[in-house]
Amino acid sequence: MATPTVKPEDYKLGLFDKIPELNIAMAIRHMSIMLRSGISLANTVNIMSEQSENVLLRKVFASIYVTIQKGVSLAESMKRYPKVFSSIIISIIDVGEQGGGLDQNLLFLSDFLKKKHDLQKKINGALLYPMIVLFLTAVEMSGVIFFVLPKLETLFLTFKNIPRYTIVIMQITRFIRLNWYYLLACLLAFGFFLYLYFRTKTGQKTLSKISLNFPIMNKIVKLQILTSVARTIGVLMSNGIPLVRAVRITADTTSNTVYHDTLSQVAIDVANGKSLALALSEYKKYFPETFVKLVELGESSGTLEENLRYLYGFYSEDLQELTSNMASLIEPLLLILIGAMIGILAIIIVGPIYSLTSAIN
Repeated sequence: MATPTVKPEDYKLGLFDKIPELNIAMAIRHMSIMLRSGISLANTVNIMSEQSENVLLRKVFASIYVTIQKGVSLAESMKRYPKVFSSIIISIIDVGEQGGGLDQNLLFLSDFLKKKHDLQKKINGALLYPMIVLFLTAVEMSGVIFFVLPKLETLFLTFKNIPRYTIVIMQITRFIRLNWYYLLACLLAFGFFLYLYFRTKTGQKTLSKISLNFPIMNKIVKLQILTSVARTIGVLMSNGIPLVRAVRITADTTSNTVYHDTLSQVAIDVANGKSLALALSEYKKYFPETFVKLVELGESSGTLEENLRYLYGFYSEDLQELTSNMASLIEPLLLILIGAMIGILAIIIVGPIYSLTSAIN
């Protein structure tokens, strides 16, 4: 079997390089199967560096193979690629290496990542419909501004008593047609500025607060986070990771900065002797009473992991139902928006014609 030529010191992922989570999940599952078949860890990683479906992932595994050959553990080798392997992946693999059950932990981890991917796919699918409708509406309005109104403007200028609002709209659309390239450049610059801003800590906090307060979407965001929190803490504790560390890892893997800061404080409170339920109860805005009560029952009865799995199933079902009905919830708002635009266009076009017919009469 050929030894990879990529050196770990030489290979780094580029700024825009991204490996799909589904590819990572499948690679981890294949590793689990090979380890259960009796193949050594080094050879398993070497095989993945040659046969993984994703080119970038092959290079990452090739780099990891070289470090493993030098005596570094798999978890430590993966830490060099935080963009590929999250802290929860590294923690579960670390526990598996120390406890001798790496193949089982990898199999459990692959199922965890697959379910996470499937859930995110459903959410993205639910958001696709409104995005398409808004895009088509924007295209329609652009067609009216650039092709329909210029022809009507010539006709309307022959009228004596043109409604004031029609004149204003005509002037605005004429300005857009004459300066569209400047407006497009400003729009792109503004979008780029927002992109850079939302990459900063302040911007991430702002975006997180907006997502938690935006109508309809806030329910999906909150359910998604609660599902992830229950699942992640439960998975980590099932693999022998202490509660405090599990909460800290969960905080680090939570993209919403509001929940990240909240969970980080919860971890500190638990480390100082508070129960998890008591620490969570101080943040009723982010953790519902049902969530806190089941955690409290789990801690008192010694079934916390089981209760967290139940919470994961409970909230994931709610989330799936909400995403399935997403189109029905947003459709009335979209219809109102489209109806308003059509109404404005009708008033602009019909108004002058009505004034003309009145003058003739």
